Amino acid sequence: MIPETPGRMMLLMALCLSMPAVAAEGIEFNRDIRPILSDKCFSCHGPDKNTREADLRLDVQKDAFRDLGGYVAIAPGDPAHSELIRRIETGDQDDVMPPVESNLKLTSSEKQLLSEWILSGAEYQEHWSFI
Repeated sequence: MIPETPGRMMLLMALCLSMPAVAAEGIEFNRDIRPILSDKCFSCHGPDKNTREADLRLDVQKDAFRDLGGYVAIAPGDPAHSELIRRIETGDQDDVMPPVESNLKLTSSEKQLLSEWILSGAEYQEHWSFI
């Protein structure tokens, strides 16, 4: 059994207080999703056309939702038909995103948050500096 310590109790309280915020307020692109995509996806699927892969931008809604030849990266309201979810959940080393060689990994909670965001409609927001 792990002894109760003030530091452990503070950590547990902080976790408990922070977790309901997303559920109570709903998932926000700028607060919850953009940081994940920025850290793990934008280096290959972001604004820099010189490093962009597969002609896919995830930082721009119309590009993320566009038909990519019979599939879409993000299908609002439908994670099961979103290539982004398929790629982050696959066990196939050739298809998984982020790619193995990038040394980037999504946590289980990040994957869950992306799936819930898509299920809720995948609403994008302008960058905070433009709001």
